Amino acid sequence: MDNIQAMLAEFHEKHAQGPSDFTREMQFKRALWTMQESWELWQATFDDDKVATADALADIVYLCYGSAHRLGIDLTACLEEVHRSNMTKDIGPDGKAVKGPSYEPPNIAAVIGND
Repeated sequence: MDNIQAMLAEFHEKHAQGPSDFTREMQFKRALWTMQESWELWQATFDDDKVATADALADIVYLCYGSAHRLGIDLTACLEEVHRSNMTKDIGPDGKAVKGPSYEPPNIAAVIGND
């Protein structure tokens, strides 16, 4: 299975977790879990541990896609819109993408049908 959204749907269906039972409490728990995984990413980076870094990155993506699935959000479509927007950015002196004169913000509201 190569589609992450399909994998997450499979996981959540297996455990009978869908959009209808995704409470605010569970949303906050998943946000906390994502923060914990981000800390693991920081630690793996600090330790120069490529395997732990890959594991933390995968866990973060898995949690994010799972939350999006339970909220009924097509996260891939959102990422495509963010990518479109990022392609209008410039690169600053520190290598970070910055909003320049040609910057166009992402229209996430339109992507998720909330405009």
